[in-house]
Amino acid sequence: NFKSNSSLACMACSYKAQSGVLFPLERGFMYLHKPPMHLRFDEIDNVNFARESTKLRSFEFHIQTKQGQKHIFGTIDRAEYNCFFDFVKQKGLKIKNINKHEQQRVENFSDSSGGNYKW
Repeated sequence: NFKSNSSLACMACSYKAQSGVLFPLERGFMYLHKPPMHLRFDEIDNVNFARESTKLRSFEFHIQTKQGQKHIFGTIDRAEYNCFFDFVKQKGLKIKNINKHEQQRVENFSDSSGGNYKW
């Protein structure tokens, strides 16, 4: 089961400029607020972690479904990155550019001061 950096079962984020929370569950992701949605792991083709263009202390999580839909969850606190990345990897979801992200984890997220935040 997923536990956030703050030991919660969810993470604050945004979807299409609406604030909400993302719950990484046993068999999928549940986003609550507007619009509420449930994305099952078996419907997901791949995921990607991306730096937000205007914010240095957060990241985006992109989901591409097998039907070609793309969902972007943004403003996720970068403190959640390691827990969330490990969860996604453990669930066996295909992560785009996984080698790049593994290297980023070591280089960029080990510095808690925020000084080495490069993508």
